[in-house]
Formats: sequence, structure tokens, C-alpha cells
Amino acid sequence: MPIDTVGGEALTPAQIARLFAAASSQPHASIRARDAALLVLAYGLGMRRAEITNTTVADLRSDGAALLCTGSGFLNKWTA
Repeated sequence: MPIDTVGGEALTPAQIARLFAAASSQPHASIRARDAALLVLAYGLGMRRAEITNTTVADLRSDGAALLCTGSGFLNKWTA
């Protein structure tokens, strides 16, 4: 999966755990929420960096149950 690779090397479970720990230890609640959301999009949903950076609030379904993901070639998919 693309999210588990950095420079061709897979992240270890310990590295992934450190990412989540770093996000939860941020002193400001808004930064914690942002970092947690990014990790959920990347690790939890398997979105790629470009898909995450192209995501806007308008892509979130009004009930919050799904997110429109625009991938390469501008192919759209809903992820829940």
C-alpha cells in the first residue's frame, strides 16, 4: 500500500505507532484534531498523499459518513 512506504521502505508497526503518539501529544487541540484526521485518511482509509491534499470540506458527505476521494486521472471514489 502506498501509505506504508517512504522512499520505497515500509513503515514498521512501531513507526506507525509513533506517528499516532506524536499526533495525540500535540499541545493544541486543533493541531491534534488535524493530525489525527490526516493519519486516519492516510493509514486508516489508505488514501495517497495527492488524494489527501486534493480533499476539501466539500468532499465530505453532509452526514459525515463518507468522503469523496479524487485519485489519479481524476477518478472519483467514495470511502467510508
